[in-house]
Amino acid sequence: MAEWSPQEQGVRQILEVLRNINNPDAQVQKAINSNLETFKKTPQYNLYLAYIFSLAEEAFSVRTCAGLILKNNLNAGTVAKSEHMYVKNQVVKAIGDADATVRRTAGSLITTIIGVGSIEGWDGIMQFLVGLLEHPDKNVVDGSFYALDLICEDHPYELDSERAGRPLNFLLPKFLSFFNHAAPEFRDYSLGCIVKLLHFLPNQIVLHIDNFMQGFFFLANDSQVSIRKKVVSAFLIFVDNVDGVNVVTPYLPQMIEYILHCMNGPDEEIALRATEFWRLISDHYDVCNKFVAPHLPKILPVLLNKMMYTQEDLENYQYEEDASVPDKPENVKPVTWGHHKDEDDDDDDASNWTIRKCAAEAMDWFSRPFDKTFLHTLLPLIETHLKSDNNWIATESSLLAIGCVAVGQTRDMHEYLPGLVPFFFDLTRHSRPLIRSITCWVLSRYSLWILRQQDRDTYFHRLITELLTRLSTDRNKEVQKAACSALAQICETAAHEIIPYAEAILGEFSKAFATFQRNNLFVLYDAIGAIAEAMGPRLDDEKYLNVLFPPLLEKWNSIPDDDTDLFPLLDCFQHVALALGPSFLPYVGPVFGRCLKLIESTLLQVAMYKQSPHGDPPDREFLICSLDVLSGICSAVKQQIGSFVQGSKLVPLLVEILRDTSSDFSQSSYALTGDLSRYCPEALAPHVKDIMPLLLRGTTYLSYTEMSNNAFWALGEIVVNLSPQKPTQQPLDFLAPFLEPILVRAYEVLNDSQHDDLMEACSVVIARVACVVPQHTINCIEPIFKSFCIGIRNLVDEKEKSDGLRGLCEVVAVKPDIAMKDFRTFCELLGSYGGRNAELRNFIGNLLHQFKNNIGPANWDGMVGSFSNSTQKRLKTEYNL
Repeated sequence: MAEWSPQEQGVRQILEVLRNINNPDAQVQKAINSNLETFKKTPQYNLYLAYIFSLAEEAFSVRTCAGLILKNNLNAGTVAKSEHMYVKNQVVKAIGDADATVRRTAGSLITTIIGVGSIEGWDGIMQFLVGLLEHPDKNVVDGSFYALDLICEDHPYELDSERAGRPLNFLLPKFLSFFNHAAPEFRDYSLGCIVKLLHFLPNQIVLHIDNFMQGFFFLANDSQVSIRKKVVSAFLIFVDNVDGVNVVTPYLPQMIEYILHCMNGPDEEIALRATEFWRLISDHYDVCNKFVAPHLPKILPVLLNKMMYTQEDLENYQYEEDASVPDKPENVKPVTWGHHKDEDDDDDDASNWTIRKCAAEAMDWFSRPFDKTFLHTLLPLIETHLKSDNNWIATESSLLAIGCVAVGQTRDMHEYLPGLVPFFFDLTRHSRPLIRSITCWVLSRYSLWILRQQDRDTYFHRLITELLTRLSTDRNKEVQKAACSALAQICETAAHEIIPYAEAILGEFSKAFATFQRNNLFVLYDAIGAIAEAMGPRLDDEKYLNVLFPPLLEKWNSIPDDDTDLFPLLDCFQHVALALGPSFLPYVGPVFGRCLKLIESTLLQVAMYKQSPHGDPPDREFLICSLDVLSGICSAVKQQIGSFVQGSKLVPLLVEILRDTSSDFSQSSYALTGDLSRYCPEALAPHVKDIMPLLLRGTTYLSYTEMSNNAFWALGEIVVNLSPQKPTQQPLDFLAPFLEPILVRAYEVLNDSQHDDLMEACSVVIARVACVVPQHTINCIEPIFKSFCIGIRNLVDEKEKSDGLRGLCEVVAVKPDIAMKDFRTFCELLGSYGGRNAELRNFIGNLLHQFKNNIGPANWDGMVGSFSNSTQKRLKTEYNL
């Protein structure tokens, strides 16, 4: 096929189409699409594309278009193996083309061909490309380097494989030789290729690390910004894993000096990238203490300096008193479901990630590996700034630093907090809003220490008072937000100890609905959810509900169904529902009805979009949000949800959602299926024949752990809740065909060490099948008896643990010899059960007494004597053994 020659008419037909491919006329485009579809059926179409791509006299746009279509066909597998040699020969002709776009396309085609085949399948390609690096034509060198750069990115492991002849052995020295090339673009390429290979740290680099580090340091002061960025990237890759950091420990002093130099340099992007170094190296505690600690006096001043606000940062804070100014639409962060703020979230998406924020994160993590040496180095640097009246920006960065080290230096900070915390309380009234806001955050970081002080009036009471004052009287949005976030964090920290302050906090939260602008309302919803979770059932009190629900319901009624502001509000309702439990019942109707409406409308929009995919696709998060909220309501009101589900469209709609293979839908739909089978199985029963195969399909998506976990869990819930309670009875007809496939699938995953995170879910589903048909699960449980017992013992959910124990005991009752393989582990498990299920305790007791009778009292006493003291005591007190 390498000697193939095209027919002139065929070339002319394809060229005519490709030359018009950018014509905006709709009719022309329609004809082009039709012709391209026809060409796909033409024999040797890909050979024509390769031929046209290599035509030097043709326009670069036409050649590039031909190359891209050819690339797509290669990826789609529609280029026959017999055609590959001709395609390869034509592609390499364009490697040094005068047009850069064509050269880029040639490089892309080369790495794609290697991807659908292999390096060894293209004999000599790596030697050929390396040889071209010595070509006198710069275009040829550029094209070859571009292809090599893509290959290093796409196929790094293959470059070091024995089958491919280990091309790295000649590639790496060649790349190093270009570090001092006169052309900056070639220095850039050579360094870029090596940086891409560093991710898997090939042995050739480890063996010759001196040469490579000398090369990196040589390029560290290159005139090209892009090259200096890559040097920093190389250093980041080295310290991002244990093997890499151990290789470069002798060079850490020089690396640290260079990183600090870059942080202080004029290029902001390099400085930002360099600052990431401290976050990465902080994972290596031994390396930090041995090699980095001596450099702390140099490092910490630079980090602290980078934590200061710049003038550009301050331009975002134009108002001293802006609480009454509505948020501009462009300043409102997009609201998505399932991504809620935590105490350290400062809207730090990639678009507004600054060196200040990066330095603050680095300070947080960098403080963790070190002992008090770190704090003794840092505190003198910030002490003078804390009480400075002349430089409030330095004061603010010092406060930020104190907050950042709250986790890493917790114990050593305790001796300073009795003097600092009252000072922080005073700073909440500072004239500068940014001082007030950062102080609220700092106080939340040390809230556990404050909570543990015996003098509640001096510490915790004043903490709540100062934050509520900021919440209610401060006229600055940032301060309101910081105070509200701090209160949310404190509620999580204090848990039930927040109860004495709940009425005051909820009162101010209620008032805030009238004064907070849109962004801060999202924070307020999170804070309400946090205090609801902390209070739990204690929230069910008229003095709290009469304050909390009127503004919540007002917002509920004012937000339209197509507004994403519903997401944080629904999440808030979910937390309140879980706290109130059955007492949330009066509010279930409106929430259930709206969620059902959102599900139905979203499904309709998705169906319409599939038929006519024009414009923006529908926002599927409305459906996901609704599913999650309904799951929360099920958990709150339990069996009482049945009166709302029965007669509604929920279950048929849920079946329709389960048929969708999208991962975003599936995780939430599996969870709701499990909840419904637990709390209203009668509504699910008529649809089980449709649901079970869809859940079994969900257990195959092992790369999506949460999705597979939910699928296994839902299967187990259906089995245990829709089956007869006595294992002597036959399972219901509609359930019986699925029991064996469930066991097979769960056993496969349990025996795959790559999926340890699914072991719990698989153990539970096997145990639940054992509750129904114990004789069918013997072959599953017997080979893994000990690990199965341990898995059941580690379960936290009481119902899952009860089902797990009952299923295991049912199997042992059918075949007692199983337990004798590791009788101690079995008895330790049974002895650990402290649940409230009297029927299960009786079952366990009867089973153990049967063992004692069969073994004989003397042998029994000898065996039990080897058990732990707690198990012996439990068996005696609970089961009279």
